[in-house]
Amino acid sequence: MTAQEARTLLGLPASASREATAAAFRTAAKAARPDQGGDPERFRQVIEAYRTLQRLDDARATVARATAAAAEPACEALEITPREAYAGLARNIRLPNGRKLGLRLPGGLRNGAPVRLKGQATGGEDLFLKVRITAEDGWSVTGDDLWLTVEVDPRTLRDGGRIEVETLAGPQSVWVPKGLAEPARLRLKGLGLPASGGHERGHLFLKLKPAEAGVISGARERLRRFASAWADVRAAACL
Repeated sequence: MTAQEARTLLGLPASASREATAAAFRTAAKAARPDQGGDPERFRQVIEAYRTLQRLDDARATVARATAAAAEPACEALEITPREAYAGLARNIRLPNGRKLGLRLPGGLRNGAPVRLKGQATGGEDLFLKVRITAEDGWSVTGDDLWLTVEVDPRTLRDGGRIEVETLAGPQSVWVPKGLAEPARLRLKGLGLPASGGHERGHLFLKLKPAEAGVISGARERLRRFASAWADVRAAACL
C-alpha cells in the first residue's frame, strides 16, 4: 500500500499530523471492527494504512534529525580548571589540527559554553569548542557553583569553631557550627563563578571532611609558622 492510498483510505490530507493520523485510524478501525459487525477486509486495510503512514512519519523524523545534526558544527572539548573558569583563561592550547594557539577568555566560564575560533578549522572554516570544567585539587564546578573539599580538625567538626579557607576570591574566615550534620556542607554566598552570559553569580560550597591523623590543615600550618616567626622576633628583640 502506498502512502497516497493509505491517506485516501483514512480520509487524510498529505499535510496531516501524526496526531490527526492516529485519530483518523481510531475512527476508521472502530467502524470496521469485525466483532461489531464491520468488514474484516476493511479492518485489515485500515491497520495496514496506519502502519504505512507510521513508517513514513518515522522515516521523515529520522531524516530531520540527521539534517539538524549535520547543520550543527562539530564541537571539540576545551578542558579548563575551576580556577580558569573563575578567573579566566590565558594560555596556549593545541588545536585538533596540531597547531598551537594563544587563547584568552574572560572569567565566568560555564560547562558547555561555546567558544568560536574564526578560521582555525581545517580549510579555514571556524572551529567551535565546548568548555569542559574538570575537577582539580579538591575544586569542582556544578552549574554556577564552586565546590571545594576542605580537611578540618575532627574536634572542630564535633565542637564547632573557626577555620581559614583559601578560596578563589582570597582567604576567608569561616565558622563551623557545632555538631554539623553529615555530610558536612557549608555555603559561602556569592563566592562561586562570576556572573556571565545571563548566568547569575554562583556560590561556594565547602565539603568538610575530618583531617587524617597526623595531617595538619593549611590554616593550622600557617598559624604554626606565624607563631614560630613571632617567637624568633621576640627572641631577637631580647638580645
